[in-house]
Amino acid sequence: MYKERRDKVSIKFYILIALIVLIIIFGIILLIPHKKVETKKPVKMELYSKQDMEDIEKNYSKTFYNNFKELKKVSEKYFIKKQEALLDKQTVSLDKLINDNHLIATIYDEDGKKCNEDKSQVVYVKNSNNGNYKMTITLVCGKEEETLTTYMGNYDYCKNDTACEKQVEAKKKAEKVVEPETDVSPEPETEVDKKPIPVPTQEPIDTNDNYTLYEYVLAPSESCGEYSDWSDWSTNKIDASLYKEVDTKTDTKSTDYDCSDYRTERYISGYKEEKYVAGYTVTTTKVGTKTDSKGNVVAVYDTKKVPVYGTRKTPVYATRSVGSKKTCQKDISVTSYRYRTFEYKKGINYVRYSSSNKDQYLIAQGYVATGKTK
Repeated sequence: MYKERRDKVSIKFYILIALIVLIIIFGIILLIPHKKVETKKPVKMELYSKQDMEDIEKNYSKTFYNNFKELKKVSEKYFIKKQEALLDKQTVSLDKLINDNHLIATIYDEDGKKCNEDKSQVVYVKNSNNGNYKMTITLVCGKEEETLTTYMGNYDYCKNDTACEKQVEAKKKAEKVVEPETDVSPEPETEVDKKPIPVPTQEPIDTNDNYTLYEYVLAPSESCGEYSDWSDWSTNKIDASLYKEVDTKTDTKSTDYDCSDYRTERYISGYKEEKYVAGYTVTTTKVGTKTDSKGNVVAVYDTKKVPVYGTRKTPVYATRSVGSKKTCQKDISVTSYRYRTFEYKKGINYVRYSSSNKDQYLIAQGYVATGKTK
């Protein structure tokens, strides 16, 4: 009996010990720090110059911002077109982009004055380490002036196997990505440059060598000019245009017209003599001799008909008008025209050109596409 009781106590003791051990192990597990598994968020990319363009839009006039955006786009086109021929450092003025390469039309500031085509320029500097280029764009328009630096190269994420602008990881607006300021500085390569990343904000760039510029004309309005006085009325037809207003009026008036009853008749104006064949006569002419079957020599004759001519008178015909001259009257409608032209204020650039046939910027400013190109 004592032995059975001792066995029961031993079993309870071992169970208690086991529970204590399990509690200790569980506590140790809770005390051990676990490594937190973090999920990597996709890296958001943006164009290298995005923040700079936002600053220009914020700090300058709308006209200057739109002009700068257009110059930047043209600078990228020029790089794609001339990349193989560019020097290690090459400066291209706005004047050359307009007159030599015909990539952009004349740029005007918000006062209608031309931007400085010599000081406005783009400078390309080659990075000898990777072949990419630093592109520095400067635009000077009146009192407004700004310079922007970005990079161009044949990155993996460029579309259509052409060069494009460098992309970087999107930064907060308070941060600023600063690149070295030396002329030929190695452009820092990042892991992002080596991996293709879709770029939904990248605008496709036209790489065609044949650039077409579309003409736009500023629609007449009181804010940009006024009409001249009306011209005198004229019956010569005048066609209206965007900046020529045409007025018409229709009057009924009587007019004379020729209603003569002349007619043409044929008559004998005279006679003439003509030679004609009146008849024929037969003539006999000896042409030689011959010996007949009896051995006699006989003469050989030739006979022929000869016409006998006579003369006679034949009529000569002519034509003449007969009748009388008459003048009648009838009512007709006569359209008269007059016009006046719209005269733009001095300094207003009323003709602009764009590489787009649906330039929303120009349309928003009141320009109308004429359909003409150059």
